[in-house]
Amino acid sequence: MLVHPNQLQAGCVMIKSVHGLTNHPIIEQKTVISEKHIKVLQHFDIDVVEVADKLASGKPFVPKQHLRRQPANKPKSLSFAGLYMETVEEYKALFQGWQGGIAMDIPKVRNVLTPLWKYVAQKNLDILALTEFSTKQDYIYHHGVSVAILAAYLSQRLGYQRSAFQIGVAGLVMDSGMARLNNPWFTKGEPLSKVQYNAIKEHPVLSYRMIENQSFMSSEMKLAIVQHHERLDGSGYPTGVKGKMVHPISQILAIADIYHAMTVDRAYQEKQSPFQVLDEIIQMQYHQLDFKVVQAFISLFTSQLRGKQVMLSNEEQAEIVYFQPTAPSRPLVRLINQNQLVNLEEHLDLSIKEILSS
Repeated sequence: MLVHPNQLQAGCVMIKSVHGLTNHPIIEQKTVISEKHIKVLQHFDIDVVEVADKLASGKPFVPKQHLRRQPANKPKSLSFAGLYMETVEEYKALFQGWQGGIAMDIPKVRNVLTPLWKYVAQKNLDILALTEFSTKQDYIYHHGVSVAILAAYLSQRLGYQRSAFQIGVAGLVMDSGMARLNNPWFTKGEPLSKVQYNAIKEHPVLSYRMIENQSFMSSEMKLAIVQHHERLDGSGYPTGVKGKMVHPISQILAIADIYHAMTVDRAYQEKQSPFQVLDEIIQMQYHQLDFKVVQAFISLFTSQLRGKQVMLSNEEQAEIVYFQPTAPSRPLVRLINQNQLVNLEEHLDLSIKEILSS
């Protein structure tokens, strides 16, 4: 019979597996339901499940009356900006709980990310919007949400359609280990000492420790989390693995991490132009980052910025006309005041300093 999760009771037998936004079942077929399973289904906002008409004990199953939840006083925002800020605030609450010693709860993390991801999956992602709202004070919370959404969206372009949301969840918790640092230096407005930097480099391992026993996260996502700062040439951390030992999904997380971190202001570092960051990512594609993932990121970036107005390094305003396949960070632009085309690939004294139109 088909029932709402709120109508279940311990002892119900699942007839069909229950799936969320990924290809991994939340609850397997033939599972005997416990109170814990019911809470999981509620966490994932599952509307209906199919169970046997008899309990595991052989007694008839009589569904409870389904009392629909009253709508919250404050409706969920319908805009990207509203959903994004709500997600950041909810993630901030989770992060501060982890700082206080609360254990990781992956179903709750998924619940935080779901509304924003559903919006982006239906309406597409504006990559520039991910850098619009971040502040130095709350950087770590904006970073978590932005990396999650960018990684999930990028993974879809790479063919991970069925696991994109799960990759996003991995992106949201990959820096959760920061919450376990004794001194949160990443919030201080001063350069990090070598000792402080080395301490922060332990966060992938700390993040892994927080999720290693979570049954709602696959082993490949756990590996991607601990490896999101590893590089193909062995120059990364925490273990310096290289080549095929670096999981491909960790490279998706890495590029999302690099792009957002470098294009917003942090407590100890000023933001750079997205084009400067794109150029750095391009330079890394031959020895540190996966070429295929970098190319997918370039495709996403250039497809959204064609036609944008920008400020050049000589303070002239221009419009992006065409991206050069050989040098995507140095496109063909039209000078607005002079109505003149300039190929930045041929004018190395010029660069794009700022994007003016969103």
